[in-house]
Amino acid sequence: MALPATDNFNRADSNPAGVPWVKVGLASDVRILTNRLTAAGPSVGFVYWNADTPAEDQYSQCIVPTSGSEVGGPAIRILTSSANRDGYRYNISGKVLQKLVNNVTTTLQTMTDTVSNTAVYRLEAIGTTIRVYKDGVQLGTDVTDTSFSSGSVGIYHGGSSGYYDNWEGGETNPATVLTANNSTQVNASTSSAIGQENIITAGNSSQANTSSSGAIVQVILGEMLADNSTQVNQSISGGVIQSHTVTAGNSTQVNGSTTGAITMTHVLSADNSIQANLSITGAIGQLQILTAANSVQANLSDSGRMLLTPGFWYDESDEAITWLIDLDGNTMWSPSPPITSIWS
Repeated sequence: MALPATDNFNRADSNPAGVPWVKVGLASDVRILTNRLTAAGPSVGFVYWNADTPAEDQYSQCIVPTSGSEVGGPAIRILTSSANRDGYRYNISGKVLQKLVNNVTTTLQTMTDTVSNTAVYRLEAIGTTIRVYKDGVQLGTDVTDTSFSSGSVGIYHGGSSGYYDNWEGGETNPATVLTANNSTQVNASTSSAIGQENIITAGNSSQANTSSSGAIVQVILGEMLADNSTQVNQSISGGVIQSHTVTAGNSTQVNGSTTGAITMTHVLSADNSIQANLSITGAIGQLQILTAANSVQANLSDSGRMLLTPGFWYDESDEAITWLIDLDGNTMWSPSPPITSIWS
């Protein structure tokens, strides 16, 4: 099967649940009961999805309808050959990110959270960085740990009292994406973040990122490095964050965010390029914008303030006009821009 893998457990009751769910070491097996996954015995521990082998950068997420009373939650980098309990888990009721090494539990971070039995909790690892999300919003801060660099994705169940629903697992942070000409990439996320590095380095390529509630984060060498390419980022409630964006000629980039901020730096530095930013309620923040001739940038924010500094716009004679913001937040133009300026 192709990742991401999903399981809503909406099928006939069975004990055990059977493949692709496999218990590890000391854990009790799991079963399907009333369209949910639950333990078939009292011994807590890891169960994993064995139909796919994810890359080292991976995530697991699920809903825990009994999240206020037991220790279960999403789990990643599970060592499936272990006779004990080895891997990372997020304990939803305890609000703690933990690692288990040879059955010894260590708390890596304690979160501030109002536990919800309908929220999607996600645990992810990118390199040595471990993060926890609730409905696409990060809980706590990044945690660095080197105990496990790879493994399988699944669930840490809390014994007979725990129920789990709407599970999903897959890979995070695809790197060096779209390096061949005439390629297309589409990333979609309904509740969690999209993270990417080194994106669109080939000509005549397209990339589309869509996230319903998680942020879209793109960093490092930058996006749109090749001519004649198209990139579209859309986030319903999470922010769009980019660096070194649209550095190639004849390229188009569109960023849309319904409630989250759009933050970008080093944008539109190539000739004949187009960039459009749309934010319904979140601010648009940008640095070093429109430094290339014959390029167009449009920013629209219905209720969030636009922050554009330092900025440039070009009149018909391509004369660069700079502007600043004084300490009171008032825009100062030198000279005043024309009525048709896109910064007006």
